[in-house]
Amino acid sequence: MTLPDLDILGGTMAVGLAAIAVLVRQRNLDRKILQRFVASSLGGRVAGRAAVFRLASQIYDLPHADDDPIWTCCFFAAFGASPGAILKAGACCSGKTRLLILSLAEIGIRAYQITLYHKEGQAQHCLAEVEVDNERLLVDPRYGVSLTDSEGRGVSLHDLQRGVQPKQVPFTVRTDCGYPLDPYYDFDYPASKTANWTRSSLRRAAYSILHRATRGAVDHLIVPAWFEWPQNLGIVACATLISIVAIASL
Repeated sequence: MTLPDLDILGGTMAVGLAAIAVLVRQRNLDRKILQRFVASSLGGRVAGRAAVFRLASQIYDLPHADDDPIWTCCFFAAFGASPGAILKAGACCSGKTRLLILSLAEIGIRAYQITLYHKEGQAQHCLAEVEVDNERLLVDPRYGVSLTDSEGRGVSLHDLQRGVQPKQVPFTVRTDCGYPLDPYYDFDYPASKTANWTRSSLRRAAYSILHRATRGAVDHLIVPAWFEWPQNLGIVACATLISIVAIASL
């Protein structure tokens, strides 16, 4: 390895490690903001299903936006918004769903993102599937409803994929909840998945490969709450960059 290569490697590692340190610190500060939100919303007296709907109601009341706020520099914008940024500025469906998932993780309730697809094929909307009190619930913190079957029982992604047509049940006392009567919300529920695979040509190409390789299992591949932290995604990106430069310098 030549001296110029060592300089490039050393500089990249220094910048990358500094960025990782900043991201770790920012995530820890952001988590404190999230923990205060959860504590103030629940008051230490609500648990289980009631806690899910209490947190979802609080998030529903946050300002609605057409897009998620940028939580730091534009370089990390692709990783989505942080809980602190969402609580400050509001968000669209993806940000509010992320905030619900991370809030529930703080009280030990597992949840993950579900993406609803339009009848024309594109990913259109997202909400959360929650595992609580020995059942699964689909909870939409953007529109203030949970999805149930015709008898009022909670439904899951699996139920949607096998053809159950859900009903909207408000979990908030506000009267403006529910999906608007608009063709935008003509969802193809059986096409629901755990990710937005139509956002870019790269995602569409990746989905085509993964769908064949997994024989369709990618459609219900669960993304852990750890990956809902944009700072964690930034840490992974920085670590990957350091590794690539190190390997290329060998």
